[in-house]
Amino acid sequence: MALKPKTLARPPQSGPNRPTALGKKDAGEDAGTTVEERIPAEHAIRERWQPGVALNLFAFGEEGFNLAVVCFVTQAVLTNTMAVYFASRSNSNALGSIANVLRMPLLYAALLALAVNLSGATVPTYLLKPVKLAGDAAVPLMLLLLGLQLSRTSLAGQVGYVGLAAVVRLLLAPALAYGLPGTLVLAGLTRKVAILQASMPTGVMTGLLAVEFDARPDLVTGVIFTSTLLSVGTLTVLISLLR
Repeated sequence: MALKPKTLARPPQSGPNRPTALGKKDAGEDAGTTVEERIPAEHAIRERWQPGVALNLFAFGEEGFNLAVVCFVTQAVLTNTMAVYFASRSNSNALGSIANVLRMPLLYAALLALAVNLSGATVPTYLLKPVKLAGDAAVPLMLLLLGLQLSRTSLAGQVGYVGLAAVVRLLLAPALAYGLPGTLVLAGLTRKVAILQASMPTGVMTGLLAVEFDARPDLVTGVIFTSTLLSVGTLTVLISLLR
């Protein structure tokens, strides 16, 4: 009686032709980049600290996440232009404030990124790696600076202002966001994402601008801390209403 040869299980492939979880080849060697560098932009943003984007992903899934990224980019541009102008107006004239806006590196970085994107050029790995490392370090440094400022903050005589700012940020802003999208012809999921983005607590970047331009950093730091604590309750209720 002839014995049939056993079929041996194939060992897992390795190297540039190994299939990935998505069913595509890991062509990192062919493209001159690593798998991590070819991850879509939205997955890279998920790893960054942006609670509004993360909450929209949690509440509304991928579609809500994509809309939240658009809101986040718009807010980032406004923060680095209008917010810088008004923060620097505390100790500067109009021309000086405009000059401070023009000194913000994000504007030029955004223009450069747009030019590279439209041209289809590929950023060399030796340039992309240092930029990625600097970007990864940005958020921890901002939180460290916020913690240092918070340790020196005294809310004596400012509790009323802090409470008023927190109420405006967490209650009045969502109410306005609820009414404005109808005027702006926003509906459905886009409207929900806009409302949730407008309901987020005061961001860390606001505290950095207050410290940089000496625009009452104690008060601003107190608002950030208070609104972040209270947002645990307000955002929970809001998400349950929007879903």
